[in-house]
Amino acid sequence: MLQTLERYDNSVNSVALSDDGESIATASDDGTVKLWNKKGELLQTLKAHNSGISDVDFSSDGERMATASDDGMVKLWNQQGELLQTLEGHKKRVSDIAFSPDGKTIATASDDSTVKLWNQQGELLQTLKGHKSSVSDVDFSSDGKTIATASNDKTVKLWNRQGKLLQTIAGYKTLVSDVEFSPNGEIIATASRGKTVKLWLHLGIEDLTKRGCELLNDYLISHPQELEELRICQTDKRKEAAALSLVIEGEKLARESKGEAEKLKAAIAKFNQGLKWNSNLNLKPKVRAESLFEAEKLMQEGRKLAREGKIEAAIDKYQRAKELDKMALIPIWQNIDPKVKAQDEAVDQF
Repeated sequence: MLQTLERYDNSVNSVALSDDGESIATASDDGTVKLWNKKGELLQTLKAHNSGISDVDFSSDGERMATASDDGMVKLWNQQGELLQTLEGHKKRVSDIAFSPDGKTIATASDDSTVKLWNQQGELLQTLKGHKSSVSDVDFSSDGKTIATASNDKTVKLWNRQGKLLQTIAGYKTLVSDVEFSPNGEIIATASRGKTVKLWLHLGIEDLTKRGCELLNDYLISHPQELEELRICQTDKRKEAAALSLVIEGEKLARESKGEAEKLKAAIAKFNQGLKWNSNLNLKPKVRAESLFEAEKLMQEGRKLAREGKIEAAIDKYQRAKELDKMALIPIWQNIDPKVKAQDEAVDQF
């Protein structure tokens, strides 16, 4: 044991240490807050409220301190113990207070079943309504984006900074007295009067979305039309990979077009989308679409000529098709020998 701080005649309800460990604040049923140094020396006594003080907390920079009271008020103080703001708005006892990690927002939980968010100037920003009984505790996630509230209604609720309810965690048979985020924000610990503590995996909507996109990664790359719909999954890396799938789809459409304007147009659209997602592609959409259509046409013409015994003309067609086919992302005629193919086609006729 380092120190025992003994200067109270009433119950001490709350204690807070500044982040630098230099200051200690204690709050009592007698309405006072006492400030101490780390040696246990009493520095100051503040007659903070006319009723018992339920909670005290320091901002992360240690510049401000907040006190919550049975009188329904919250007060903000500077390091010198001077009153800066009085936050009035709760209809009943304020049970808990929490500063956001950046210190710009103060959350206050109350027996009136609400949590209120305030700025540094004491202006009310949001009122979180949803609990059916007293709110016993409130806490910010380490990134400050999520707020957790514990209540006598046997639930914990998660909210965003705009006051939107994100999730309700149930599972307790008695009131939930405390809630706390882990430093990395991945775990939520909750304590209950039912003699239990439960740990919950906290996955915010952004984490869930990211994991979902990762699980679907291969599918989205091979099905770029789905990626186009799921804009939330469109990372630069994923779009660049999916661009190749778009080019492959465009090439297939061009080869199968038989010169039909609508199919060539669809192929060009695929190529353009691919270029949009990956500007490094060596691709001229109209030229590639028409060239691959022409390559397929030449192959058909070569086959017909070979079967008619016009071997030299067929070889010429096959050679020209092979040259056009070179520009494809996935060329399909590069392994043919025009002379051998023409002769094989001719033999197949007999």
